[in-house]
Amino acid sequence: MHNNQENIAQQGNSSHWPFRRRGYFSPAQRMLNRLYPDVGEYAVPDKWMLDVETDWVPSVDMVEKIDSIIIRLDLPGVETDSVRLTIHEGMLRIECERRDEFENDEDAKHFCCERNTGTFARFIQLPESIDAEKVTTEFKNGVLKLTFEKKASAKPREIKIS
Repeated sequence: MHNNQENIAQQGNSSHWPFRRRGYFSPAQRMLNRLYPDVGEYAVPDKWMLDVETDWVPSVDMVEKIDSIIIRLDLPGVETDSVRLTIHEGMLRIECERRDEFENDEDAKHFCCERNTGTFARFIQLPESIDAEKVTTEFKNGVLKLTFEKKASAKPREIKIS
């Protein structure tokens, strides 16, 4: 192998690889959360969340419908049985691990390493309008979908004028 290829392979395996995502709760993120607390309303860390180190953070969509809140996470390459979901004090904690299939293969040299691997934890503040006991999950094509039903009191209702 040429020296240049070996350097690329070594960089790909290094934790100092310049394109590797840093932990979600980096000092800059914590500072922004303090300066703009309302902006990160659904992603504000607390001590329950800070006990997990994160190697990568999946993209999340959160959509409100009339009778539900839907959360979708991109988890390509993740096995269903490695995903752990927990709700505690209105906070959804999503954890899993995505492994590099060549991690222990001494014959494999990475020439490019852009996919994030390792453990992640993502925390989402759930709106008070949801019923945490009424949730359905679906994991299809690398997308985890959680559908939380809204509490009856949070659903819109029409009032008749007499």
